[in-house]
Amino acid sequence: MPDVAVRRARPEDIPAVIALHERCWRISYAGLADADAKFARGVAEWERLWGEILDRTRVVELHGAVAGFVVFGPSRDADAAEGSGEIQALYVDPDAQGAGLGAALVARARDELAAAGFDRVTLWTFQHNPASRGFYERLGFVWDGTETRDDDGPIVRYARPVS
Repeated sequence: MPDVAVRRARPEDIPAVIALHERCWRISYAGLADADAKFARGVAEWERLWGEILDRTRVVELHGAVAGFVVFGPSRDADAAEGSGEIQALYVDPDAQGAGLGAALVARARDELAAAGFDRVTLWTFQHNPASRGFYERLGFVWDGTETRDDDGPIVRYARPVS
């Protein structure tokens, strides 16, 4: 993996993160999820939402532009085991995938979760997205058998120790 600098997101990153989030959804989830419905809310609402989670967001740049981000924190799952953290979002520009950016973002999230006292990390991904599932499996995540459905379709939960 190349030397990739992951940093805390800053308020001035919010427009780039919003644009990247939508671009990733429209390209990576075509046929899996309704991007028009997901991004129907106005920019002001997206800016407010990102402002609320900015402290848990890390970004990576490529050629001076935000090319990926990760959001993490305590698990939001009602059945989460004590000590469970969660990667709540991970997106890398489709044009930059395969360059190690996603792995670097996951490593940073795991490091920070471990430093905060978490010993397990979970994440959710679309059930019918073999590329994402394969990526997480290569990073040591294992499907824990949990399936559910959210507004965008069937999703499955993956887990692994933070270290």
